[in-house]
Amino acid sequence: MMFNRKISMWPFITFAVAVALFLMFWKLSAAQGQEPVACTDVITELKKSLRKCDNLNNNSVCYGRKRAEALPFSEPFDRSGDRIPIAAAQKIATLSDTGTVIMYVSVGSSDPVTIITFGNTEIEPDAQSIAPNSFIASTVDQKLVCEQTPPGLIVYTESGQSGAVNINGIELTLHSAAYVILNSADSMTIVNLNGQVRLKANGQEFELPLYYGIEIQGLLTSPVFMEPAAPADAAQSEVARWLVDKPDGLHSVHNFNNTILSCSRDNVLLPFSEDLRLYSTGQECLIGFCAAAGDRITVRMEALDGQLDPWVDLRGPNQRLLRFNNNLGLRERNALLCGEPLPTEGCYTIVAHSRHHESQGRFRLRIEAGQTAA
Repeated sequence: MMFNRKISMWPFITFAVAVALFLMFWKLSAAQGQEPVACTDVITELKKSLRKCDNLNNNSVCYGRKRAEALPFSEPFDRSGDRIPIAAAQKIATLSDTGTVIMYVSVGSSDPVTIITFGNTEIEPDAQSIAPNSFIASTVDQKLVCEQTPPGLIVYTESGQSGAVNINGIELTLHSAAYVILNSADSMTIVNLNGQVRLKANGQEFELPLYYGIEIQGLLTSPVFMEPAAPADAAQSEVARWLVDKPDGLHSVHNFNNTILSCSRDNVLLPFSEDLRLYSTGQECLIGFCAAAGDRITVRMEALDGQLDPWVDLRGPNQRLLRFNNNLGLRERNALLCGEPLPTEGCYTIVAHSRHHESQGRFRLRIEAGQTAA
């Protein structure tokens, strides 16, 4: 049904975007007539990805299963469980039929949204949009991932919560789940998988009935809704239904730094020293501080108990990685950044976590500001 009430899309929006660019099944033979991949096999691999990336900080990307990549290559992003800030990635892509990447994005203060993307797909921030939750998504082919499962995105919110995101110039507000199918460079179809899904583009607004889909043509230029909407086979995809309906699907992705168990601190004064506890192998403790250009920063992360193998990153005001240290040992008890000069005035972030997010335990973190670099 069409409606004319203008929707305010962006005020105080918090949305969790968990983007999974998959698929993690065995490489198909080029020979004709080979049996298609079973959706049960796809789901099996997705479960492994979500277990590796079930705890993500806001505005971060997690490498779920091989193979995928994030540009620029200066970011460490080649092993299951690796995480980087979305702001540090110019583009995220799956490679061929393999690879899983999960993104968790939060902007503002409203309810979270989760997005999972599958197929041979690329996604990148929309540089032409001022909205931080705007992305451009594309696919190089339309080969089915498995039965009733074309390449695309699933956008999801927890039950009773709302969220918003912009994909290829189309604004989506939803309470539950939508399937964004990438048809071609200028066409996609959006399907209502569950709950309420509203679309807005080029002055047009549209509300999708449950299990219905509508094609949108002229993406990123002059989008047009190709009415009428119609029942969509993809609404019954075994993969889509598992991701949306089952507790070990998208329900399992969380951000522990949004809870009372958070180990993150913002705008700390230097010198800073605190004993912190990792509450899961996937958690990252974010410590923010501000400094002047040329200041030298020393960071010490020392494991106090458990099996924690410490790892520390230093990220700039733009969230790009400046330095990281694990001392390169398999069983190191500390990580150290010593006298690192800061390139610009601004607010920086220390990311403290376990090596490859595979261990946990209590640790002591110290940050000191040294003399100004000559």
